[in-house]
Amino acid sequence: MNGISIIRPPLGPVTAGISQPKAAPEGKESFGDLLSKAITDVNDLQSTAATAQDKLVRGDAAELHQVMIAAEKAGISFDLLLEVRKRLVEAYQELSRMQV
Repeated sequence: MNGISIIRPPLGPVTAGISQPKAAPEGKESFGDLLSKAITDVNDLQSTAATAQDKLVRGDAAELHQVMIAAEKAGISFDLLLEVRKRLVEAYQELSRMQV
């Protein structure tokens, strides 16, 4: 092209400009740890609600209002977890659409 040559530097590995995630400092939890704990807590609430419903159906000493409270706690916490997941997916998609 009219004697003009373009010299491009060699491409390094894809992770050359990306720093590796660091461990959380002492006494602080990482985001992954917090998310795992939240998922475990929601699962525990779901299990508690299911156990309370089973006891109510079998006629054990479960009270209806306690069963309803456990079911609502489980439902609300699950809805919150779904919203967090939705926001994380949206953020990931937004980042993936960014041009570098």
